[in-house]
Amino acid sequence: MFPTLSLHSRLAVYIVSGGLSGLGFETVKFISQRGGEYIVILSRSKPKPDVQQEILNVEKQCGNSITSMECDISVSEHVHKVISAINLKFPGCPIRGVFHSAVVLRDGLIETLDRSLYEEVFRPKVNGVLNLHHATQKCELDYFVCYSSISAFLGNPSQTNYAAANTFLDLFCQYRRKLGLPGQSINWGEIICVAEAPAGVLGMHIAQCSWSWYVCMAMLKCAPVFCYRCD
Repeated sequence: MFPTLSLHSRLAVYIVSGGLSGLGFETVKFISQRGGEYIVILSRSKPKPDVQQEILNVEKQCGNSITSMECDISVSEHVHKVISAINLKFPGCPIRGVFHSAVVLRDGLIETLDRSLYEEVFRPKVNGVLNLHHATQKCELDYFVCYSSISAFLGNPSQTNYAAANTFLDLFCQYRRKLGLPGQSINWGEIICVAEAPAGVLGMHIAQCSWSWYVCMAMLKCAPVFCYRCD
């Protein structure tokens, strides 16, 4: 039985980086369903019409406010600027949580990876978490959650850059906890959206992943993990 995560203060803001798609958007829905009154999505781009409609649907269902702000979290100046903008937009509603799900993949065999392919993967994860850490130093956070990957300790073919970036997230969360600050990394395995997957794809993914001692997780099964790891 997983504990139920309750975001106690409705008069608070929760930030989700990379929250317009995939696990990031599932996080937006998760926080909304558990009482998060104000959610700010940080993304380099504006939401597409279909995503904007999904956001409106969540707001209607949960009765909260979800705002998308354009921000390149790999750039320190952008992050500090957007944190200031959030504080101005939601006076009296402190930032209480940061959920860092931004990701860029540039897979390739190690002999084919050059510096630029490492930097592209590192920017959103490594630069991003450092910038979010520094920009929220004055915030009394309840949550600082980073989305890492099981590849950080099991490895994954063609993903040495991705594994290294996730290892940094794991160690950085340990560093935050040593400072007495909240810090939690979740080492996700492979996740697919079953509703969008063709027949047989789920079984195929499980078969492909079994050699690494983990199986893929349906997106709808992620919520208990949020509850267990963030409570």
